[in-house]
Amino acid sequence: LLVSCVGSGKTTMGAAVCLAQPIGTRILWVAHRVELLEQAEERLTSAGISARFVSVQSLLRGERPDADFLVEDEAHHFIGGEEWHGISNHYANIPHLGLTATPALPSGKGMHNGFDRLVIAARVKELTELGFLAPCEILNPGKVLPPGKIASRPVDAYVKHAAGRRAI
Repeated sequence: LLVSCVGSGKTTMGAAVCLAQPIGTRILWVAHRVELLEQAEERLTSAGISARFVSVQSLLRGERPDADFLVEDEAHHFIGGEEWHGISNHYANIPHLGLTATPALPSGKGMHNGFDRLVIAARVKELTELGFLAPCEILNPGKVLPPGKIASRPVDAYVKHAAGRRAI
């Protein structure tokens, strides 16, 4: 499981792992969003790597192409969701690489059931200090809120903490 924050180049790192596979390896890259598949296809193709790019939705409809190496983009979904876990189970006998920025399930549990190794490629602090990410300040309510509750209205929080500045 390759863990690295958003914007750190997980797709490029995944492409490098694919490039290291033996010639003739049938690589299957799976993601749940078209944008992720297009990005991966562009990176791998420009590096001369042959792979098949398939959406999770296609696999859930029953498409199961043959593969020797599987890349699961946004890997936390493949372990946490019962439907998606069936995809991982189908390809359980081949090596696979998971890519994620969030190596934990919504329950807070780790992903050790799906991956036997965790590699942290880069941390937010490192990438911020090197100038690859913009510094940010994160505000949260400091406690877990009940489902459906929010800490404050977004407009109120913006006016209180960031009036006149860019904010997400």
